[in-house]
Amino acid sequence: MHGLVVLLERELDTLVTPHDAADFRELIAEASKQTGTARMRALRRILSDGRVQRWVHEHAHRPPSRDIYKAREGDRPARFLMAECPAAVPVGETFSLDVSIGPHSGTAEQVRPFAVPPGGAEVELTVQTSPRRGVQPSRSNVASMFVPDEQVAVTTKIELLATAEGNCDLIIRAYVGGTLVQSLSIDVYVRADGPVTGTARQQAAIAAFVHDAQGLALEIATDDTGYFLRVFSGHAEKREGRCRLDQNLRRLVLGELGKLAQANNVRANASAQFRQTANLGRRLWDHLVPDELRRDLLDALGRTDTLTVLGDSQEFPWELLCPDVNDDSPFIVQRIPLMRVASAVLPAGRLSVGRAAYVLPSNPPTNAEAELAAVRNLLKHRSQNLGTYRTYEPLHSLVNDKRTYDLLHIAAHNAKSTDAWDRIHLADLGFTPYDVNENKNLANTDRPLVFFNACNTSGSPIDTLKGSWAGAFLQAGAGAFVGTNWAVRSSTASRFAEAFYEALIAPDATLGTASLAARSATRDGHDPTWLAYAVYGSAQSKLTESS
Repeated sequence: MHGLVVLLERELDTLVTPHDAADFRELIAEASKQTGTARMRALRRILSDGRVQRWVHEHAHRPPSRDIYKAREGDRPARFLMAECPAAVPVGETFSLDVSIGPHSGTAEQVRPFAVPPGGAEVELTVQTSPRRGVQPSRSNVASMFVPDEQVAVTTKIELLATAEGNCDLIIRAYVGGTLVQSLSIDVYVRADGPVTGTARQQAAIAAFVHDAQGLALEIATDDTGYFLRVFSGHAEKREGRCRLDQNLRRLVLGELGKLAQANNVRANASAQFRQTANLGRRLWDHLVPDELRRDLLDALGRTDTLTVLGDSQEFPWELLCPDVNDDSPFIVQRIPLMRVASAVLPAGRLSVGRAAYVLPSNPPTNAEAELAAVRNLLKHRSQNLGTYRTYEPLHSLVNDKRTYDLLHIAAHNAKSTDAWDRIHLADLGFTPYDVNENKNLANTDRPLVFFNACNTSGSPIDTLKGSWAGAFLQAGAGAFVGTNWAVRSSTASRFAEAFYEALIAPDATLGTASLAARSATRDGHDPTWLAYAVYGSAQSKLTESS
């Protein structure tokens, strides 16, 4: 609303008489000092004018569009999301996290400039902490700011309280409507006592403000009392509610889905088995989505073309969500892409398959060698084949030292244990998520696509960031990651991979459309494998022309 009023003020001289324009500007100045309903009362006289009503209707009720305000020659320098706070604080200390959006001339980072849309943009900010008991918000961990189209910086303060000793990671996300435009993390050390010392600073360039009336994001956040779900939408106010994340229910649901995938019970009626899977999805919907959010979320789902899930609890199978078992397409992922974003890692806007590497262990799954052959054949005119990796040292060097690959496709068993990290049993050693080194310099790194086609390769309850394959590769700089939520059927998994790449290399394809196409090609009432895949990345990511 603020952005619309700013744009209206500029147009008043062309809409009304000079006398009315002066009166209206006085009312706008008065309204700018108010908030909420008081602000709306101050604007009522202006909005009741027929000339203004026609203008507002024309500008506020345009068809939904995905407008990305890209840079043109002569545009102003890029803007940044910037955060600053003390580097070390004692337990019990209240301190400020200053978050700004604006130009920053003191950086050597090379980024493209962009234009803020006319009238500016409303930005919602959220702050999450990991571990969650180290630092807590003293009031609210959500803030709003208005970013004008003038080249100035705007800042807001979020008050935080240090509650427990140790290192704490503050994750800051910025949303425009239902679209995540940037995120970053900043480290704070909480000690037993002593003074507040040092200054921690981080910044991340904002490539573009996306005005997406159809965008929809779900952020799972935590505080000292548990979990809650926030809904960010391009056409509605932000909403949030408490949710229950029961790990026992998660284990039961994933176990049941794994059994269905492995059973291959062709004697059972396919429609009946499909409904059984949908019932599990409905149970998960009732459990994960708070009662007070369901109506608004269903309305938003009817308007959106993409759903993005962010934050904690990536081990839950969000792709299984099923609001209505009686719908012709009951699962959300049948209708729109469901994408994931982990931690503070923003997905890559561009991907490539130009240099492809493959991983095959000594005892591969059924169909694994045929799967790799089929993928190589699909990509043979788009990709340089870097070979197949079967032992520890070459794979470790490729992933951590050389970083000279655009695509890493893994067809292997993922060995899981309740008391050890996931691992791939290579010919000589086991390869784990902790063998993938974190990369702090993502801006100067190629952002590869990683597809780990095996059982249970997405989230992990041990540590939803580093302890999972998805978290490890994303923290190492992957621009996108495809994995699975539960045990899958090998034959279906191979067909999913082939359908995914075939769709991804098609003209004008995106990561989102490729995931939809692969699910559609492998949907089977007897086998829920098509629902198992979690795709971390941006639905709008495309392959570069050079790949």
